[in-house]
Amino acid sequence: MVEGEVFADSGEDVESVQIFNLSTSKGTLANKEGKFTLAVSLSDTLFVSALQFEKVTIVITLEHYVSKKMKVALKNTTNKLDAIVLKRHSLSGNIAQDAKNIKTEAPISAVTLGIMNVEIIPLTQSERKLYTATTGILDPIINGLSGKTKMLKAHIELDKEKRRIERILESFPESYITQELKIDADAVYDFLYFCEAQPSFSSIINKENLQILQFLKSRAEEYKKVKTEEK
Repeated sequence: MVEGEVFADSGEDVESVQIFNLSTSKGTLANKEGKFTLAVSLSDTLFVSALQFEKVTIVITLEHYVSKKMKVALKNTTNKLDAIVLKRHSLSGNIAQDAKNIKTEAPISAVTLGIMNVEIIPLTQSERKLYTATTGILDPIINGLSGKTKMLKAHIELDKEKRRIERILESFPESYITQELKIDADAVYDFLYFCEAQPSFSSIINKENLQILQFLKSRAEEYKKVKTEEK
């Protein structure tokens, strides 16, 4: 885990600047002080971006890796538009009413083109393997006896757990969990899997962020208590 800091020479607010590890597809946001923590490996590439600043790309060097510290200077940028087109409109200012009157085109898809009448959700790799293993005459029997079917079903459950945890991290990045919930940086995923083991977890993640936050706060206290007792 590297501890970093982003700052702007202009003194502009750097809260919520995005720091994304292109090598692992994991990211986080800077807090009010510009501080962040992120898991990295040697030679990983970090992409730092925000609307008001120029994009920065950083390759993790041995110095970063050993010191576990880094600072990123940001420069302000101006977003220029080629042209602005002004048009007359008949909007009333009532959002609910105007939304009904504005004509929009349906997005182009297999459904709108009439090729099919239902959107198909693509199968994951584990789901495709399970489908293959349980289709046919002999394969379902052979794979059932060998334990392969059971193993593939377990993989699908693990995939679902991973997606649920990623859903949490979309709204509450690792930096929030470490700084606000006071969970050690190297225990973030252990804490999230602890939350995932709770019976109410699968229903909570589909709620509003406020309800998810309340759940995380209560589980954080319980998690820290369990870890203290283990020590």
